[in-house]
Amino acid sequence: MNESLGVEVDVDMASNSALGVKEILEKDEELRQSALHNSRENFADAYYDHLNNALVQGSEDSKQFFYLLLKNPDLKKEIMGIFIDELYQKFRGEEETPSYSIPNDYGLKKVATHDSKFGK
Repeated sequence: MNESLGVEVDVDMASNSALGVKEILEKDEELRQSALHNSRENFADAYYDHLNNALVQGSEDSKQFFYLLLKNPDLKKEIMGIFIDELYQKFRGEEETPSYSIPNDYGLKKVATHDSKFGK
């Protein structure tokens, strides 16, 4: 993808971002209704119509989250600190399966999830 488009995008990051957009689309009630009441071809049209909004929402959610972390050092340590042990072990060749618990004391809304657990 990078060579064909002339860009440098981390494949893992792009994959995670795409999964986040997919999860936004999964929560789109109008899109769900389109799937229930239309052919696949007509649903595909609706899917692509809704995709831009999901991409914008995913981008805005990420920006707000990153800005929140940059502006609040304690929150940054609390949320991003969960990766210290995993990275330390990975870099030392001592990987274990991680288990995440991201606190939600700061009014964060659950938009997209991957293998992580959100909330308390």
